[in-house]
Amino acid sequence: MLSRIRQFFSVDSDYKKSTSQYTKTDGTIAVIFYLMLMLSYYGMGRIYVERKMYLGIICNSILIVICIGLVFIRGQKVSSLGLSYKKLKQSLLLGLVLGLFMILANNIIPGIAGGSHFAQISKILYNIFYYFVIIAFMEELIFRGYLQTRIYGLIKSDGLAIIVVAFMFSIMHVPFQMAINNKNALEFVAGNFTLLIFTFFYHIVFNMIQRKYNNIAGNTLFHGFMNWGNSLMV
Repeated sequence: MLSRIRQFFSVDSDYKKSTSQYTKTDGTIAVIFYLMLMLSYYGMGRIYVERKMYLGIICNSILIVICIGLVFIRGQKVSSLGLSYKKLKQSLLLGLVLGLFMILANNIIPGIAGGSHFAQISKILYNIFYYFVIIAFMEELIFRGYLQTRIYGLIKSDGLAIIVVAFMFSIMHVPFQMAINNKNALEFVAGNFTLLIFTFFYHIVFNMIQRKYNNIAGNTLFHGFMNWGNSLMV
């Protein structure tokens, strides 16, 4: 039993090998990219407030392109972001099982029990694109595929590296909300502390799936289901 548990939480050998090869330059570029992301999200929030324009799809698409571009500039393979056919089926299967369990337990069953009904088909289909591609894929690519792997160039301790990026992922949600709610960072954190703590641990869970298969497919699917499920019932 214990050996099976250890096997389930094992880390892919190629993941270990690749993360050990990143340099201080890789880590520094990753941190600069993260700061740019934070600034762009704050700016997106200000534009939303002042001009009533939501630029989430455009902004996230640009960030995806920049992230992949940085990998190519550094002479690295796109597979180093977890975009690979390797263990793709296993990764997708785990993400699918976890995702379906989440929306059944957290959304569909409580929703039906509470008298809610499914949203319109057009909205459901649009939200599949938005939550799986624009949100989940972008965040998994950047935070699990890129930042978490490159941070090892600066932080050699595995546990500390995970905690640092989990914190980065958690507060990534602050700038946009801070801007649209006209609050400073401390006010927003104080009012949303529980949500930020959950987000911190979500990174750890998503990263465990990433490390297990060295593939972001499963965590993207699981992440997408978690977000999409919240819009499934009305």
